[in-house]
Amino acid sequence: MKTINDIYKNILLMIYKHGDEITPRKMKCKELINQTIVLNPKDNIITLKGFETNMNYANEELKWYLSGSKRFDFSLLINKIWKKYSDDDITVNSAYGYYFFTQKTLLNYTQWNWVIDELKNDKDSRRCIININNITHKKHISKDIPCTINCQVMIRNNKLIWITNMRSNDIYFGFRNDIYCFTELQKKMAQELRIETGLYYHNVASLHLYESEYRKTKWLK
Repeated sequence: MKTINDIYKNILLMIYKHGDEITPRKMKCKELINQTIVLNPKDNIITLKGFETNMNYANEELKWYLSGSKRFDFSLLINKIWKKYSDDDITVNSAYGYYFFTQKTLLNYTQWNWVIDELKNDKDSRRCIININNITHKKHISKDIPCTINCQVMIRNNKLIWITNMRSNDIYFGFRNDIYCFTELQKKMAQELRIETGLYYHNVASLHLYESEYRKTKWLK
């Protein structure tokens, strides 16, 4: 399997050279439709020169998710990035950990615990989906509609496979953090189930590169 650096470099160049140009919300970008990226979850940090994963931020975002909080005042770093996306000046919708570890199902389970129990009861289950983008985000115009639709997990060959489905993903900023955080969550779930991690699948309806990053990508070889 190719390294994360090779995979990332290839997809950057593919978007830059072959992506269709669009202008959602008047922001110019190049886009590829319906892309699937397959990774080894143990190789989840991009070190490509000029495109490195910002580990200070990535680890802080992971801590935020694990806390289960929707509040952007979780830390100074989270506050700095996310405050402008809040509709109520307190919380944001893209605090993914809230949907994993805090929001309750009708049976008073968190989605994370429901999935763990389902896989313990049926290791071949295909029902294990954690929903993120949902109907509650469509009541009004929002500054923050979650980019991630859902995450699905399955056990195959006694390894935990993780599939993330996204409506939209910015290859330069969001992708690097999303890959890191979701694969770390995959590892956490595998540990709780006492099995190994399998492959990680990242499915994106709109994988895009904003105009501000065209120049950086142009010089990749």
